[in-house]
Amino acid sequence: LDDECPPRVRSGRFTRRDDCAALPCTDDGEFPTMHCVGNACYCVNIETGLLIEDTRGPRDAFICNREGERLRLTPCRRQSVFSCDSRGNFHALQCDDSGECVCVFVDTGFVR
Repeated sequence: LDDECPPRVRSGRFTRRDDCAALPCTDDGEFPTMHCVGNACYCVNIETGLLIEDTRGPRDAFICNREGERLRLTPCRRQSVFSCDSRGNFHALQCDDSGECVCVFVDTGFVR
């Protein structure tokens, strides 16, 4: 992290609310699951704001879940229309709020 960051941000230590300006908090007062500086991103402990060691990676390669685990950024996780399973594949049956459903290929999300 660069020299312009506050000391607690540089060290990977934050305090809830006090450092929300440095690492913005979600509406429910938690820290975000992921923090990026430039192209380098880290998973964050949502309760403490601590950066989780060994989770650094490029911005477009992964996302972080609420448990602080890096998840491979799959085609399903890159979009917000269809639902994904825990491995990042599309669910084979996709239904919208009206109850209309379609079958899709689990690896691409293309309608069958």
